[in-house]
Amino acid sequence: MPIKKLLADFRTSLSAKISAGGTSGSIQNNLDDDGVILPTGSYYFTLDADNAQKEHIRATLTAKNLTDIYSVSRQGVETSGTVREHRIGATVSITDFAHILVHNKILNGDEALVNKISYATDLTFTDDKELVPKKYVDDIAIAGAPDSTVAVKGIVLMSSAPTVPTAPTALNSEEVSASGGTGAGEDKVVRANASGYIDKDFIELGTDPGLEFVSNGLEAKIKSAGGLVKDADGLSVDTGTTDGKIVQMTTGDKLPAVDGSNLTGINNYTVISATRDRTASSGDVTYAHGLGVVPKKITVNMVTVGAFSYGVYDVGGNQYCNYVDSGSGGYGSHQGQASNVVDYEGSGVSQYGSITAVDATNITITWTKAGSPSAGTLSLIIESEI
Repeated sequence: MPIKKLLADFRTSLSAKISAGGTSGSIQNNLDDDGVILPTGSYYFTLDADNAQKEHIRATLTAKNLTDIYSVSRQGVETSGTVREHRIGATVSITDFAHILVHNKILNGDEALVNKISYATDLTFTDDKELVPKKYVDDIAIAGAPDSTVAVKGIVLMSSAPTVPTAPTALNSEEVSASGGTGAGEDKVVRANASGYIDKDFIELGTDPGLEFVSNGLEAKIKSAGGLVKDADGLSVDTGTTDGKIVQMTTGDKLPAVDGSNLTGINNYTVISATRDRTASSGDVTYAHGLGVVPKKITVNMVTVGAFSYGVYDVGGNQYCNYVDSGSGGYGSHQGQASNVVDYEGSGVSQYGSITAVDATNITITWTKAGSPSAGTLSLIIESEI
């Protein structure tokens, strides 16, 4: 129940009748004995104070008009509208009964204050039962509280601005790793160990055998004789030409000098056989050598009725050939010329073969027919080496 406006020595009368249950009315005069207009507000009045129609009311006064009238019983119970009828001219005076009743209820704790109360100055409070102002409480909660220590509970300063300023969050001791940085577990916050590092318990290495902890540091784990070395510059391949080393290419993209006698499964030599019709027209023929790399040396042996040739091709593209012709039974030699196979029957009659292309798969021989060679077959043996 709110405390209403109170003033001394105010008395007037109704300017119109208020029927029983009425919630509005009007008064003859709204000036106090000093001639000052009563301010708009809520007041406690007594109607018909001098007769049996006496009734206490609460009403809002605006100028000379009464609105929102509530009847106040002798027990202080308020009900909307007047209980009794009040004639025109009925006395209207300020009552102290309702004011005293409200004060009593507030002091007894039966009613709450509707407005704030405050002190004119900052007071000193010593008794536990004294009412203290907000500033006093704030000073105690902040400035008066001790700083937190390992032994004393107190206020703390946030290490950084919280994401939600209205709800900063602190961790309890169970959420932080143990002293020394150990004690990894679910939802634990990592604490550095005595050396200032994260303890190894917080790093799962079981699924990564390539890592290990060494002196508080996470390092690559090097298998013994695993072909890697670790130094101040980092990891590198352990190269060399001695036992346990990994061979590294040298200048010119070449392998260093090593003993390759234990190497197996390397195809460094192939031999293929083929034939060539002595009367076949000029053109290219491809022969597959099967090495998988470009051969450095190719040897072509040719034999036919009454003739023979032996030719060599090197990696530089040079070709050499010795032959016995089928025409006169004589012999000849092509040194450094573009011929590797020679079947010579006589002047202007022959089959010449020159190696014109070599790759990791094939050898191409370009055959040249001159004149009209005799019928027959050239039998070829082609040797390729790396």
